[in-house]
Amino acid sequence: MTLDAARWRPGPLLPPAAGRGIGLFVAVAVLAFLASLAVGGGLFGAYLARDWLRPPPVGSARVTVRASGLESADAAAARAAETLAGVAGVAGAAPLDGPAARAGAPARPDTRSVAVRFKPGATVAPARLASALGADGLAAMVDDHGLLTNPVKRAVVLAVAAAAGVLVLALIISAIIAALAARRVLARGHDWVDLLRSVGAADGLIAGLLQRRFAATGARAGLVGALLAIAAFAVWRSMGEPGLATLDVDLPSAPIILWANLAGAAPWPVLMALIGAAMARGAARRMLQRAP
Repeated sequence: MTLDAARWRPGPLLPPAAGRGIGLFVAVAVLAFLASLAVGGGLFGAYLARDWLRPPPVGSARVTVRASGLESADAAAARAAETLAGVAGVAGAAPLDGPAARAGAPARPDTRSVAVRFKPGATVAPARLASALGADGLAAMVDDHGLLTNPVKRAVVLAVAAAAGVLVLALIISAIIAALAARRVLARGHDWVDLLRSVGAADGLIAGLLQRRFAATGARAGLVGALLAIAAFAVWRSMGEPGLATLDVDLPSAPIILWANLAGAAPWPVLMALIGAAMARGAARRMLQRAP
């Protein structure tokens, strides 16, 4: 019987079950799945709110004027229009009459609305309009849409911060799990550790073997979790974005959602492999140095 060198392959130096427990695999896959959902959802939410996060082009404004003293509401509105027309960058201002004057304005008899038009390309800060009205002794409120945009901005910031928190938490938990699993493998593997040492294997070689085993397990589990997250996003997409159908938003096309999901899920196989490798090597070297 002859040995065919082309077909001969050496067996693994580590036991097949070392670093391949089903519990470790499931825990890492679940972490990758939840983190992929959080990051992908945060990116998708930020994309939906992109138009709210940038300053909208301003070509006009609406000012609500409240009469004070003996002055009538119409007289206060006319005086406000005259004041606003003199602000730099304003092309004209005029009080609104009839239903247009009441639309969006407080239902009070002492208030009137004034429409302000800006010059082409001019940007006039609401604070400048309010300052000019206040200098003329007028009580007015400039509608800069902040009541609508500010809550949306805060919600987007909160969603991104929550996604970042889940990301950091998943990394920390996965590092702890990998370190504990590596210590458990070495604590139960005195026989094969002693065998490798008896044939001259250095501690660095044993730690490297465990590092590669945990890296492979982390990569496979991270890949499974990421694929499950992408599948969950695909199912959500096929249901027609429940909860968003009634909103007046420009929903992105399927490729845009796909890229947001991929951006949230793609890094996890690599991240889990790196974390598993680093924590397993560190735990192995510390335990082997303390071992007799």
